[in-house]
Amino acid sequence: MVIQQPPFSFTKLVYSAITRTPRELALFQPFAISVDNFFPHYKVLNGFESLFGSVDHRPNFVFNATFPLMLQCICQSSIPSNLLGLIHISSEIIPLKKQNWRLPSVVSVELMTATENEKGILYEIRTSVWQNKELTIVNINKMLDKNRYYKGSSAPISQDNKITTELASYKITQKMVRNYASISRDYNPIHISNWLAKQFGLKCAIVHGMYNAHLAINEVMLEEDNKYGSLLVEFNKPCFIPASMVLTKTEDAYSMYSSDLSERFVKISFKSAQ
Repeated sequence: MVIQQPPFSFTKLVYSAITRTPRELALFQPFAISVDNFFPHYKVLNGFESLFGSVDHRPNFVFNATFPLMLQCICQSSIPSNLLGLIHISSEIIPLKKQNWRLPSVVSVELMTATENEKGILYEIRTSVWQNKELTIVNINKMLDKNRYYKGSSAPISQDNKITTELASYKITQKMVRNYASISRDYNPIHISNWLAKQFGLKCAIVHGMYNAHLAINEVMLEEDNKYGSLLVEFNKPCFIPASMVLTKTEDAYSMYSSDLSERFVKISFKSAQ
């Protein structure tokens, strides 16, 4: 069943997150909402364009545009997880038709699956955008509620020996991260507060994965002459603040590494547009 509703105000969103009733994972059921006549908040749109350029040529804006609706869907679900500590694992962006974010859209968000493994509970959320009765873009995100006792491998994800080009370098500060949080409206405390990040098993606050992804995608678009099709963004390791990074190119992917190339934070693979 899909629930038709208007976008929540920020206050209502916070209230829904606080008052929601979690259930056991065994009782999970898919949950979906649909919002008609949707426009992204003007501060989100203008803020994104100030950092990354025109939304008309960046399908990755779908994540920022619809992020509040994704939260709105999750906040009304009965998942057992604490919403504040969810970790972004991947984001697949599938542009299908031309999307004009300055015109009204219909957006549906579905919390599709919840599966548990040794790392924690993995959620898959699908966002679909329609304009003029045509499906224009799909964004599939995976979020992890990490098991605090899961340590995983301590070995770094080493650099790809097929790296052919270093395209750009970046230095990310806490001020830049907080600015992106205000633009994206993603105030997850693991990005804002070192103390709160430690409560979720991290050594300090981390950069938003999509912030790094947007920076990288800008370079990808220049390299690919804007002819790429669907994008798969995978977040490999937490990127602690402050951070120094380099964007590299291989035969089939782009990656954001630490400046010494010892750790990979983000990998972007894509299919060329037909």
